[in-house]
Amino acid sequence: MNKYIVFLSLAILMISGCATNYGKEFLERQAQNIEDILKTDTISDTTNVSYSYIINPFDTFYEKNDIHIMLYFLNHPKYESIEAMINDADTTQIRVILTKHDQTQIDYLNNQDKLNRIISDGTIRKTYFTEIEYKKEIIELKPAISMSFRTADQEMIDFYLSCSSAPSKKFAGLTNPEGHSAETSFPIMFREMSALANDKSKIIIDGKNYEIPVLVNIPIFFKGMKGYYSELFKMAVIRTGEKKLDITQYPSKIALGEKWVYSNGTNETEYVISRLENGYIEISSKMFLVRGIVKNNSIGILSVSTYPSNNEGSMLIQFEKPIFSNLSMVVETNFRINIDSHEDLITGKLIYDNNQLTQRFRLMPNEPSWARKRNIQIEVQNDNNKVKWTSTIQRESEVF
Repeated sequence: MNKYIVFLSLAILMISGCATNYGKEFLERQAQNIEDILKTDTISDTTNVSYSYIINPFDTFYEKNDIHIMLYFLNHPKYESIEAMINDADTTQIRVILTKHDQTQIDYLNNQDKLNRIISDGTIRKTYFTEIEYKKEIIELKPAISMSFRTADQEMIDFYLSCSSAPSKKFAGLTNPEGHSAETSFPIMFREMSALANDKSKIIIDGKNYEIPVLVNIPIFFKGMKGYYSELFKMAVIRTGEKKLDITQYPSKIALGEKWVYSNGTNETEYVISRLENGYIEISSKMFLVRGIVKNNSIGILSVSTYPSNNEGSMLIQFEKPIFSNLSMVVETNFRINIDSHEDLITGKLIYDNNQLTQRFRLMPNEPSWARKRNIQIEVQNDNNKVKWTSTIQRESEVF
């Protein structure tokens, strides 16, 4: 059985990334940078003291799901995989993702309210409502899940995943998204427990059974297909797209209770100064918490936290050097991304370039290696409190 464990570990790691662990050194360098700024005049007081800018330039999303399931299959003319994220206690909260051969993805949700929220957020992905039949069983400690739904093209899909083993913490970790949605988002996915699919798993589309590839085969001992079942699946996403916002209110001074209010014509988002103490500042909204420092009427952002709907845990983007949004400056600094207690899942470099007319943020991941293909470039242009926000994924070799 040792061979089984080794081969299964390798199979799970095929979709994983290996994160560096330099959190202690990162925080020490950050603390030194903060001390240098707060105790010296490295930040001039002859700055633009207008606070009419985007306090949080990152369009991030974080959710936790009880279950994530995924099966790959062969020879279908359009699709290569189907996956779903499920809240087991409330199966009216299922999101199915179909991945096409060109790596673009289509979302199907069985909750109209959630679909409406996603669309109002300005998603550029094709997203549809559909009824989903769902059933979960436990057979000798091994989960098995059935789903049936109809696509927007009226294809009938029957999905059945049966696990090869009980889910195990041995196979927890960061998930490599491979090429999926490579131009529309940067997903950071962490599974707390996982197992491979067995050969009883099936994908049937319009009555035709599609072959699921074998991933691990140890005769007599074990056979695992290219499919995955995960429990306590956490997914953070840095999204791309384009938005136009009106800044309808911004602080006249840095003080408790002062706020930024942004409107996209349909919804308003508020960021309120909720803490101001000893040079440190916190700015809160419904889903985000921005932390930073204050020096000479300028706010330097140190981190942005994103919370799931149940407010348990967070995704954290953290910078070694603070980013001052109302200063003309170019800053190069390290960043790291944590999910809950899992630190340094993504690490890399941020280049921030602000010339007062346009703010540019370029997140360039370094570890794990698969993340290097998903550089995020964000541009924010402000013309008389009318903001154009654009986020794109750039190739590793591209520059500003």
